[in-house]
Amino acid sequence: MEQKILQWVQSHEEEIIHDVISLAKQEATASDIEALAKVRDKVVEIMNQRIQVPYEIKKTKLQKDVIYSGNDEKGILLVGHYDTVHPIGSLPIVLDNRTLYGPGVLDMKAGIVQAIWAYKCLKELGLETKYPIHMVFNGDEEVGSEASKEILLEVSKNARCALVLEPGVENGNLKTGRKGAMNCTVKVYGKAAHAGNHPEDGINSIVEMSYQIQQLQALNDNDMRTTVNVCKINGGTKTNVIADYCEITCDIRYAKVSEKERIKEAILAIPTYVEGAKKEVVFSSGSYPLEEKDENLKLYDLYVKSAEKLGLSIGHSFVGGASDGNKIAQNGVCVLDGLGAIGKGIHAVNEQVNIEVYLERIALLVALLMNIQ
Repeated sequence: MEQKILQWVQSHEEEIIHDVISLAKQEATASDIEALAKVRDKVVEIMNQRIQVPYEIKKTKLQKDVIYSGNDEKGILLVGHYDTVHPIGSLPIVLDNRTLYGPGVLDMKAGIVQAIWAYKCLKELGLETKYPIHMVFNGDEEVGSEASKEILLEVSKNARCALVLEPGVENGNLKTGRKGAMNCTVKVYGKAAHAGNHPEDGINSIVEMSYQIQQLQALNDNDMRTTVNVCKINGGTKTNVIADYCEITCDIRYAKVSEKERIKEAILAIPTYVEGAKKEVVFSSGSYPLEEKDENLKLYDLYVKSAEKLGLSIGHSFVGGASDGNKIAQNGVCVLDGLGAIGKGIHAVNEQVNIEVYLERIALLVALLMNIQ
């Protein structure tokens, strides 16, 4: 059956790539509300042309609308986003032999088109799935999905599973887990004094911060997949004044929910070292990790079996970056991520999709949808 599905997909290559290009031509970042609405309308246009399924536009307070096709019935949720990171007009769209270049083609215009054509394939070949197929596409994933988060949680709460059509790992691997993330700002307060005449009267916040940084970096734990990285620092006023204030921002990533609280407690417990210095710690709310659970791996195993029938070898990875799959996982829903296109240059000037592999990924998505029990 997998060969038959792939042959059908390959026979529609021209139309599929046309849809990806037309969607990529409609550009918008999440901050450009007017342009974003035009991308949303283009997604709806392609849906109407190819699959004619009922849908609704769910409004958000920030006008970053969510396209949803589904109902209250337990179903398989296909997840994607239609915003990109590239400024409008910054990249050309080029089809060069078997590679498509352009803004957002990999992340993730190709993934949205993949969902639509997988649905179309199922219907035209008369293939059945145990669960109905639902789709949700939001317009603010690249800025954290703050406007659409509650909608994502609402539409996924009764899902059998969620399949996230973000790009796969460059080597073709699926993503069976993703780290959660939060930021931490550490502020150190000291006392200013003349650096030449009376340095002993000052309390150097930068010196104190140097101790804090060493302790923060020591919290990295490879075995637990926990990373703590000081990524930004600002302090002092003038070269002849003992610094009375210093501030750093840390990027913190964790593989398990329990690690988030453990690492927060460890940071708060770091003592001050310079007499008289005081510190303040502020944490962001953070994102939920997509933990690598048995349920995710079972979905991955189904995918691998179909891939083997096409002579393909697919692996899986646990990655540091977050996606909307992290949010959906909060509902206790089984999530498999990275099912989308394969290419290079995500968020870069050479963003590209391998067309040959992309067609295979569409076929494998169809096979997975059929096999989920």
